[in-house]
Amino acid sequence: MSKYSDDTLVLNENDRNSYKYKKSETELLEDALVREKSYAKFDEKYSAKIKTKNFASELRKLMAWHDYDVSQMLKKTGISKSYFYQILNNERSPSRDGVINIAISLNCDLEETNFLLKISEKQELYAKNKRDSVIIYSIAHQYSLAETNKLLIENEEQLLS
Repeated sequence: MSKYSDDTLVLNENDRNSYKYKKSETELLEDALVREKSYAKFDEKYSAKIKTKNFASELRKLMAWHDYDVSQMLKKTGISKSYFYQILNNERSPSRDGVINIAISLNCDLEETNFLLKISEKQELYAKNKRDSVIIYSIAHQYSLAETNKLLIENEEQLLS
């Protein structure tokens, strides 16, 4: 594959007019990172395009969207009050299971759950993994945390902590 212009790649070398692929914004940013002589210059030019979402702010948005307050979350998740406030204040980051616990307690769908996992820099749920597939099933069928753990036990998988 060779470059055709700054934002277009040629996929077929034999016939440049047959098909062109327009680069995504992410690919363009990656190219700019490679070209820039210093990160400071890159940051100055492109900082507005770099997303800086954090788990705490997105969790607060989802709690509002699903109409949950802190006391409801504490009751549903079983997470201690001090630890939950540390999460909400972006002082601590929950484990992967903790993120899944929070997502299930919020009645998040699979897309929202994977979004929370992604922004917390945890591995998204993967259907080819047995434990993850049980969790995906539970989320899709709106199981509670207790029902999810029961299904995990039935399938000889580790409980959500």
